[in-house]
Amino acid sequence: MATNLAQVDRSWEQSAAPFPAQRYMQADMALRAIPRGKIVEQIEPKTFNVLGVEIVWIPDGREFPPAILSAINSLYEFAELEQNWDSYSGRPLDVSVVAPTLKLLFASHRRGEKCSRLVPLPSGGVGLRWSSGNRSIEVDLYPGGRCDVSIEDVETDQTQYLDAVTVDEAERALADLR
Repeated sequence: MATNLAQVDRSWEQSAAPFPAQRYMQADMALRAIPRGKIVEQIEPKTFNVLGVEIVWIPDGREFPPAILSAINSLYEFAELEQNWDSYSGRPLDVSVVAPTLKLLFASHRRGEKCSRLVPLPSGGVGLRWSSGNRSIEVDLYPGGRCDVSIEDVETDQTQYLDAVTVDEAERALADLR
């Protein structure tokens, strides 16, 4: 009987020997190596051109900001204005003001402020208007990089003028709007 038990043990050990992994087993092992948990969808950035300025937008589940989309449409309308559109030699939009305009629009959007109005300037520039509570700010962007800012306190009826400032200084003035 001992012989029979030894034979059973030996045959058991041989049957329990590891088999070489087959291709399907290796693929299964590779899949199991992927960490479990929430699957994160890879969202591709969207790139589009606005009058020569490239905007990269990374969708986050919300739609593109409607206020900025409306402002972009206004920029296209300003670009289509004809020479002398205001009967005082007004020029169509100068594309050099598009990037600073978009910079201020996105900066104010991040702060939760909506630009209430965009206006074309006779120089080919863009005027941006914000108001919040008792303050309003007007920023005029001119071709060549010049920028004028006026800050009005509605309660006291006092206006502060900042002439020939940079776009960064105009952005800081917007930060004080609240």
